[in-house]
Formats: sequence, C-alpha cells, structure tokens
Amino acid sequence: MHRMAVAVENRYLRQWAFYQASQLPLFESPVSIEFMFVKGSGRMPDADSVAGAAKPIIDGLVDAGLLVDDGPAWVRQVVYHAPAKLADTPRSIRVLVKEQDTP
Repeated sequence: MHRMAVAVENRYLRQWAFYQASQLPLFESPVSIEFMFVKGSGRMPDADSVAGAAKPIIDGLVDAGLLVDDGPAWVRQVVYHAPAKLADTPRSIRVLVKEQDTP
C-alpha cells in the first residue's frame, strides 16, 4: 500500500478510536489491550494483520483521554487474537482494554 494511503487509513483509525473512547472514563492504572479482527464472510486474514492498526488505535485512546499514556509503564501488554468469522457481522476490529494488577 502506498505510504499516503497508509497515512489516511491510520488517521481514520486514530479518529475512530478517539470517537469510540471519548465518553469512557480514564484508566488510572496500567492496562492490557486486546485486538481481534472480525469478519462475516470471505477469506480470513492472518492473525497479525490487525497489528498495523494497533498503533493508531492506541494513539486515539490516548487522545480521547481513556489512557494516560501509551508507553510501557501504562500499556503493559498488547494481544492479537486470531481473526474470527461471525455470520452477518460487518468487518471490524474489536478492542478490549483491561486494567492490569500493579506489582
């Protein structure tokens, strides 16, 4: 994909994450973030295909104030689940943010 197309897609993902998270309360302790690509039909992508979307989505969560920062002190773990096929489901990326226990 051309770098300008990647930049447009990343901007869209960052804005999408900001919009989705803007009404949620701030996580005040370190978190883990899980990503899963969901599709209704057709050929399933590789498990690592969602990895490219992770950075702009996490940045959008920080922009929205859901996360204090995206550094390793605050984001302790990022997990990519294998894509799932769910009938009658539009293509999407599911994001789950969970607080981690602090040592």
